[in-house]
Amino acid sequence: MTAVKYYVREKYAIMKYNYVTMAIILSSFGKLIIVLMVIWDYNDMEYAWCANVFVLTSNAEAIAVFLDVAYWKGFVVVLSATALKIALQMLIHLINPSIPIWWLL
Repeated sequence: MTAVKYYVREKYAIMKYNYVTMAIILSSFGKLIIVLMVIWDYNDMEYAWCANVFVLTSNAEAIAVFLDVAYWKGFVVVLSATALKIALQMLIHLINPSIPIWWLL
């Protein structure tokens, strides 16, 4: 969120953070594909990474459009947030190994 604050201060005097949140939520509706895979009893969950890649690119596009920056800058923001999320999930797994690692990802 600090990267978002940095870019927003350059462009806008008044910031409404709910717009950033709404952009991320709306661009994350690709996760519904994974829910449909579970509902339809699709045995091969190995294609779930395709849905995650789709959601990451949608999030990068939403951030880039909202902040009016280049696509690669939005992608860097989303990639850094995803890396932080994975690092924290691994830390949770190290603290409590009874939580399966696949459940965190």
